[in-house]
Amino acid sequence: PDMYCPANCAGRGVCNFKASVNGTVRPQCECFNKNDTSPGCSESLVLDGKYLRDSTDLIDKAKESFFDPLVAVFVDHPDAWTTASWAWAAGMFVIFLLMVLCICSSFWPTKKRRVRRTYTSGSPRQRPSRNPRSPRAVVSPAESPQRTKGSRSQRRR
Repeated sequence: PDMYCPANCAGRGVCNFKASVNGTVRPQCECFNKNDTSPGCSESLVLDGKYLRDSTDLIDKAKESFFDPLVAVFVDHPDAWTTASWAWAAGMFVIFLLMVLCICSSFWPTKKRRVRRTYTSGSPRQRPSRNPRSPRAVVSPAESPQRTKGSRSQRRR
């Protein structure tokens, strides 16, 4: 038995689910046009070929937005991707590789750099002072007095 009316009465009638046909309860269309005897009320309005059989004649007025190819990368099969979708996929892949590179580079050991000191005058042992009048003015090793262990304690007093 049918559980519903054919084509939902094509919008040209009401489906009576309690109608009895040959002693069995079967849904049947009660057409608005009483002269229509078709099972789905399809004879009430003949379209005379003014309808479309498929979507080839439709004009697509919806313009594709900038992000539609990006959505297609996640929704459609790669066989159905456009050139713009492939460009989005390639760009996202490059960004992914850069992120992986940044994460991996944070785990790479770094080399300790030796600071090479250069001196403006004199030997490498002799360092120039910033202020020539300061008490820490550097004296060449030949001119410097020999310090003893007690020399620091003597300065504090």
